[in-house]
Amino acid sequence: MPSKVLNELALPMMPDFGIDSLGLWAEEEANKLYQISRHTSLEDVQNNWDRFHADPRWQEGLARIRQDRVARGEGDDGPLRPINGLPPAVFYRAEMKDVL
Repeated sequence: MPSKVLNELALPMMPDFGIDSLGLWAEEEANKLYQISRHTSLEDVQNNWDRFHADPRWQEGLARIRQDRVARGEGDDGPLRPINGLPPAVFYRAEMKDVL
């Protein structure tokens, strides 16, 4: 499910909300999706994701994908949640001089 949600639904919508996907990968067997994204500012991150998740295209598309999954007998994994209870946006910013 993660790659289907990503490829068919999320990626095409992200630019509409100021979300630039830099890197992503899915663990299909574990049903997990990981993403690194860029936003114009740290202040915009939560607002961008809130607007993305509230969009009717996301709500309807995700419901359709889940319904298809249940119809195939694969079950419904419930709502998408941050992994390991982390907040929706976790930031780490390092200047190049801090890394070298």
